[in-house]
Amino acid sequence: MKKDTLSIYYFKKDKYRRARGGKTKLIDVYCASCNALLLVYQKDLPRGALKRCYLDRIFYPPKYSDLQHDKMIKETKEMPKLQCENCKAIIGTPMRYTKHGEDRLAYNLIQGKFIKKNSSNGIGKD
Repeated sequence: MKKDTLSIYYFKKDKYRRARGGKTKLIDVYCASCNALLLVYQKDLPRGALKRCYLDRIFYPPKYSDLQHDKMIKETKEMPKLQCENCKAIIGTPMRYTKHGEDRLAYNLIQGKFIKKNSSNGIGKD
């Protein structure tokens, strides 16, 4: 998947961001196999490994960013796997994060199947 234009994304400001210190950045997630762009993602507390992607932090592509607004998706079994559109590699599996008083749908990422980089496909704004 190739993103042709630079977009402006407005960072989500909520209790989850505040709980992680209020710092955030926009990152691009690429397939490690074919280097295709998978996601543009807001990572709160910008240091550290990327272990999961919460649905409400995915900005691009619409296939995944629109899931956060789909009222029919309440359980992980109703979510598609996170898959590279180009080479069909499975990058992540649906999960529910329930630690620290949170209850959020997310993708559990498979380490080694993706590459994260500071975003060159969008600009994050507060």
